[in-house]
Amino acid sequence: MKNIIFLSVLSLFIFTSCGGDDDNGPQDSDGDGYSVNDDCDDNNAQVNPDAKEVCGDGIDNNCDGNVDEGCAIGDLIEGGVVFYIAPTPTDLDGDGTLDRGLVCALNDEPTLLSWGCSGTDLPSVPNVLIGNYVGPGAVIGDGMSNTNGILNDCPDAPAALACRSLGLDWFLPSINELKELYINRVAINVAVVANGGSPQSNLPSSYYWTSTEANSGNSAFAHQFSDNGNVGSFVPILETHVRAVRAFN
Repeated sequence: MKNIIFLSVLSLFIFTSCGGDDDNGPQDSDGDGYSVNDDCDDNNAQVNPDAKEVCGDGIDNNCDGNVDEGCAIGDLIEGGVVFYIAPTPTDLDGDGTLDRGLVCALNDEPTLLSWGCSGTDLPSVPNVLIGNYVGPGAVIGDGMSNTNGILNDCPDAPAALACRSLGLDWFLPSINELKELYINRVAINVAVVANGGSPQSNLPSSYYWTSTEANSGNSAFAHQFSDNGNVGSFVPILETHVRAVRAFN
């Protein structure tokens, strides 16, 4: 009989010690006002359904099932500053993963660079009509494939090679990708400086290379970053500014 009573008491102790909810309802381990039933991370008080989503931290802060959906132009994420957000998630770098937008590096390449392979029409890079800027090679999402094509046909192309030196995910932007960077240049410059980077040059003579090749024979497009915002086609031996970009998801 004593053994039966002892086992019953022991079983009751184990149940009350290891059981789920107590008499006061579901547990709230992090004290943020949301129980384990409603909180997607009950060990982090900064994560709950009322929290604000934080861009770039890789966490579903507001427990809505999405990660980093609150990113905006000028936010820092994945080593760069957001300058373009896709209307809907799309593959912007050809890796098969849906991306939410593009970021630019915090700094220009330290020296002015040529596009490379002067006198050569690169077969792996589509030619784009001057003044048109549409179609393969020009649109948002073409920068990575352009850069890959440049380096395939011209492995030592300075501008493309400098971008790729930051990592396999970085590339020389297409003409329309660089246009987005130009459109948002004021917010981007504020953000890169705030994060220890350097603003883009806005001198009238300051052009930035794109990865888009022109159809005028031996030339590629570059975008002016002064208030004029002109786009021109230049011979690849021209040395000018370069800023790398990459997709984020």
